[in-house]
Amino acid sequence: INCIHITTAAEMYDEVMAHFSSVDIFIASAAVADYTFEKTHPHKLKKGEEVLSLNLVRTKDILAALVHMKNRQLVVGFALESGNDSSKALSKMKAKGLDAIVYNTLSDSGAGFGPDTNKVTLYKKDGSHTDFPLQPKRQLAKALWNDFIEQWF
Repeated sequence: INCIHITTAAEMYDEVMAHFSSVDIFIASAAVADYTFEKTHPHKLKKGEEVLSLNLVRTKDILAALVHMKNRQLVVGFALESGNDSSKALSKMKAKGLDAIVYNTLSDSGAGFGPDTNKVTLYKKDGSHTDFPLQPKRQLAKALWNDFIEQWF
C-alpha cells in the first residue's frame, strides 16, 4: 500500500489524476466534498463585520474526470441515499460512466454511517445487480472485493 497524505479536495484530485493510469481498480467510497471555499486565508480571520459571507464553489468531480482517462480500469462508485429509491444511484452510475455502483440507503436499519454493519446492492453497467444482506462492514468489504475480482479479473 502506498499512502499519499493530502489535506484538501484539490490535492486529492491532483493525486488521483497523477496515479490513475497505474491502477487496475479505482473505488471511490465517498465524495470528498461537493463544495469548497472560493477563497482561503493563510491566517485566522479577525472579527470585523457582524455578518461574514463565505462563497462556495463546486469541487472538481474526481469520478467524472476519470471517465475521460479510463482505458482498462474498473471504476466503482458509491451512492448513499436517504430513501429507498435506487434510481439516483443508477443515474449517477450512467452519468459518470462507472462500471459499477454500490448503493445503500439510510432508511435501512443497521445501515449507513453510524453502525458497524451495512446492507448494499451492487449495480453493474451490464444491468445486473447483487444484493448483499446486512453484515459487518469489514465482511461486506471483503464480499464486494471478491465480487469485483471474480467478475472483472
